[in-house]
Amino acid sequence: MMIAKNQVLKLDDDRLVRVLWVDPKSEFAFIFDIESLSVPERISMQELFNSSEPDEDLYAYIFDEEEIPGNHKTRRDNRWKIISSIVSEEPEIYMKNQRGLLIQELSRVTGSQKKRIYVNLKQYWQRGMTKNALLPDYNNCGRYEHRDDVAKSGRKRKHADRLGNGVKLTPEIKKIFLKAFKKYNKNAHRQTYKGAYEDMIAEYFREETHSEGDKQLYPSYGQFVRFYHETYSNEEALRFKKGTKKYMKDYRPVLGDSSGEANCPGGQYQIDATIADIYLVSGMNRDWIVGRPVLYFCVDVFTRMVAGFYVGFTGPSLERGGPHILYSF
Repeated sequence: MMIAKNQVLKLDDDRLVRVLWVDPKSEFAFIFDIESLSVPERISMQELFNSSEPDEDLYAYIFDEEEIPGNHKTRRDNRWKIISSIVSEEPEIYMKNQRGLLIQELSRVTGSQKKRIYVNLKQYWQRGMTKNALLPDYNNCGRYEHRDDVAKSGRKRKHADRLGNGVKLTPEIKKIFLKAFKKYNKNAHRQTYKGAYEDMIAEYFREETHSEGDKQLYPSYGQFVRFYHETYSNEEALRFKKGTKKYMKDYRPVLGDSSGEANCPGGQYQIDATIADIYLVSGMNRDWIVGRPVLYFCVDVFTRMVAGFYVGFTGPSLERGGPHILYSF
């Protein structure tokens, strides 16, 4: 195994560390614990080689520059302006005494607090040692959308004294829901939500093992349906219910029409053929049924006026109907 700078390794004690710097003679290296954010530590290359294995880098920040909001770029650039002069001082920045002197001098020159400089340095080392590693975590601000450590949400049941207050949706229950959703989606055209819910209860929540007296200790039907609609959009649910072919034919959203493509009368025409819902008989003998006629219409897209029509027995096709439409002008 080859050990390189900025590589993430998992040690025998389950710590995840980033290699900050490797001695040119490959005698020792400096590593940084990216979970505990402790100070960099020196370790021999032999020890590091024998007690580590490569691991996935889940902390690296990779962004498209155009997608970064302007206020995020400003905060990033300000942080980088402060620490850029000392992160290149390798390996002195990783040594305790030298690092303290560098930060003390930087604080004096820039006026930044030492604590803030340490925070920015650790964030830089944790997230891949790039300029974008200093982007702020504004996406973590605010209340988290889903919390599993709180009591069951919603108003209390009307008959809570008899049925109980129900259960909250834990990660385990949500996994069971997702399994039930997959089964339901395969047969959504012939199964109801209620049927899918009852199948799930019978398979995963047997009453004799998940009930306490008469109180239900398994998720309700309302929780099941609500979580389904939180998981899938209305479009996805309808596609499962009707099938992709029928959805594309009858239910897909119409985002525009062809009228915008015509800029003048006669600029574009539309042709449609319909088999009439009548039967024609022979003029020689009305007992002879000739068949159902095909009605062709040609419409000017710009004015929506009927430019011509044709009635015949030719099956609906552009090859046979097109010439007749031209003759009808």
